[in-house]
Amino acid sequence: MKWPAVKFFNPPLRLSKNRILLVFTALALLMPELLWHKFSFILHILYETASFLMEEVLMHGLGLTKHSAQMAVFYALFCLAIFGLAYLWQLLPRLMQAAKAHMLLALLRLKYHLLATWLALNLRQKIQWLSLQVLGISVGFMLLLA
Repeated sequence: MKWPAVKFFNPPLRLSKNRILLVFTALALLMPELLWHKFSFILHILYETASFLMEEVLMHGLGLTKHSAQMAVFYALFCLAIFGLAYLWQLLPRLMQAAKAHMLLALLRLKYHLLATWLALNLRQKIQWLSLQVLGISVGFMLLLA
């Protein structure tokens, strides 16, 4: 007895990364204010801890004063942030083109899926669907004008 060949759909890793990035972006935009505050607080604590550790290394390792170590850490992180933003600025056009291409592809898939679904319906189902749409729009206008 032969077992039937089972084909598993294994999406590429890049698609998974894009979905994870999309989920995190949506969460960042849709997070309630309290969760956003806690998230930024945790990031701030991590930043302060890292800068404190770097200051201590500079003070005890190189013998700098506290003020000099704080200034060195601040300007080093400031330069790192500026270079990071410059890199993102150069990367932005490619990201926008990729986002446009993915959005167009998703819209075309949706269009063809909806078209195939519409063509698969028989006449009675199409009439029911359109009747429900007209009824919904009519009820919406009545509620809007009431």
